[in-house]
Amino acid sequence: MANYEVIINPVEIKKYQEIFEQILQLEDTFKKFENIRVTYNGGSKQCDVYWSDKYKFWSTSHEFTGTKTRKGHRYCNWFGITENEPSKTLELVVEINFSL
Repeated sequence: MANYEVIINPVEIKKYQEIFEQILQLEDTFKKFENIRVTYNGGSKQCDVYWSDKYKFWSTSHEFTGTKTRKGHRYCNWFGITENEPSKTLELVVEINFSL
C-alpha cells in the first residue's frame, strides 16, 4: 500500500508544480501553441498550450495570485480535449489547482 503525504510548504509545492509542468511539456509528446484563448465559465485567458496528438488533449499552466473578486494564490493547470491541433480558442474541461 502506498504512503501519501500532504505537501503544505510553498517552496515544495512550487517544486512539484515545476516537475508537473515539465512532464506536460515534453517535446517528444507535446507540441507548443502560443497565444491561444482558453475559455472557462465566466471568462477567458490567452495562454500558451501544449497539445498531444497521441493522447488528443491539451494543457496549460499558470500562477494565479488572486483578484478583487477571486481570492487565493494557486497554480492553475488546465486541460481540454480536441481531435485536431488547437485552434484560436479552446474550452477548458478539467482543472487541477495546487493552492499555496
